[in-house]
Amino acid sequence: FFALIPEYSENGFAANLNALVVPLPSGISPEQVFKANQDQIAQLFGKPVVQQNVAVNGGNAARFDYVNTTQSGKLSHVSIIAVTKGKQIALTFTFPEGEMDRANELVEEIVSSITLK
Repeated sequence: FFALIPEYSENGFAANLNALVVPLPSGISPEQVFKANQDQIAQLFGKPVVQQNVAVNGGNAARFDYVNTTQSGKLSHVSIIAVTKGKQIALTFTFPEGEMDRANELVEEIVSSITLK
């Protein structure tokens, strides 16, 4: 799933949300999934990323905030990773860096509306 968020766009870049649901092999713990995501983000962007634990309805999730530079300028990302019933749910929000404070309200609203089943 991919959605544009035009009201949070700047310099020709449309803010967006990507949502993925990926099956996991049995025996993988949420902590292992969170750590793997944290390591992958750090590897992609060349710097450590801090995990924040967040509550979602029906469970817990990890939040990772990070910034990268592209042709469109600096982009801020928020990845929310949750694990439920053998699936990883990944939501990644991408905004122009100047929109991040305002965009955090939208991130919080969307995350609080999620119920893990």
